[in-house]
Amino acid sequence: MTQALSIKLNPSISERFASLPPRTKAILLAFAAVTGWATWPALAVYASPIPPLLILGLGASVGFFLTLLRSGHPRVIFNVMARSWRGVAIVTVGVVLNDFFYLTAISRIGAAEANVVHYLWPIFLCLIVALLVRKLPSWLQVAGILVAFCGAVLAIAPAFKVDLDVKGVVFGLLGGLTFAIYSAVRSYGRENTDIVGPAMGVIAVVSLVGHVALEEPAFPDIQQLVAIAAIGIIPLTLSTMLWDQATRTGQTATISAIAYFNPIIALLLLSLLGAETVTLTTFIAAILIVLGALLSSHS
Repeated sequence: MTQALSIKLNPSISERFASLPPRTKAILLAFAAVTGWATWPALAVYASPIPPLLILGLGASVGFFLTLLRSGHPRVIFNVMARSWRGVAIVTVGVVLNDFFYLTAISRIGAAEANVVHYLWPIFLCLIVALLVRKLPSWLQVAGILVAFCGAVLAIAPAFKVDLDVKGVVFGLLGGLTFAIYSAVRSYGRENTDIVGPAMGVIAVVSLVGHVALEEPAFPDIQQLVAIAAIGIIPLTLSTMLWDQATRTGQTATISAIAYFNPIIALLLLSLLGAETVTLTTFIAAILIVLGALLSSHS
């Protein structure tokens, strides 16, 4: 936390944080990251119907600009990118794919439903970790997976009565799977400096080029620009940075357990901010996913 591109804190606070046990650090970092991520659905609603890659490109540009201001000199950024290019590449691929799938799902099946489906990723992460250590899931983990998928089915059940957007559901699942793989891979990262901030520059370029090549041109209004800027600052850059630091503590099981509560926090924010009406069915579905994820975290 004391490196050039790490999140800046008061020196005394930074020193106290550095002295904390790895598990305590992981819990604090993950909780802050998850709280920030909970703003994604509401902000995405306010930014819609701007195409996903444009939202991601503009948001990442804001995050990269803040990183430049914080670093004190552009050379610091480019030194980090050159020294840790593999990590920057992993962050870029993971964030672009995850957020593209996630934002596309939101645009197709709604923010509340897409968030619930996407947050099957802690389940996927538990399975990936089990595969990495070559250990079969326990009966509790299997039960948790089944309960969580029942929650996902319940979240999209109302769409069966109208016209289920299968592609939207698949995009939500792909986003969750992408982020689970990304979190597992980043748990092996051992960089001593923040690479998420520098990666935002690459993410911005890749996303904006993708927008020009693949999406219809769009011109955000003031509300949408404010929402996109907030996305770039809070869930995209700050939360990803905090999560990246949490994954590198090696406490994968602990931080994934904290992430389970994001769907409920996000649904509450959606309702409180008036961004979208959250039904009782969707809220129950989120609770089932949280319950399933908690069960699956036990070996």
